[in-house]
Amino acid sequence: MNANFLKKVFSIYKFYRDYKKFLSILICILETFQTEFLKDNQKKVGTMNEAVKQCINSKNFKSLENFKRLPWTKDILMKLK
Repeated sequence: MNANFLKKVFSIYKFYRDYKKFLSILICILETFQTEFLKDNQKKVGTMNEAVKQCINSKNFKSLENFKRLPWTKDILMKLK
């Protein structure tokens, strides 16, 4: 976006006030969902762990090519905080 446009938009008090309120609500929403992200990631880790165990036991790793629900890295999860 153009810096002049942003200056004009944010110089309008009503917009500034509403945007600030939106950001505070967004932070609350993200903090609420952070717990859900962690739960979902734990589920993904468990599912992937079982899939890898099955591949090791059957010595067939071809099925891992279709695995789509990879867990997030710890680094990505920490950035959500």
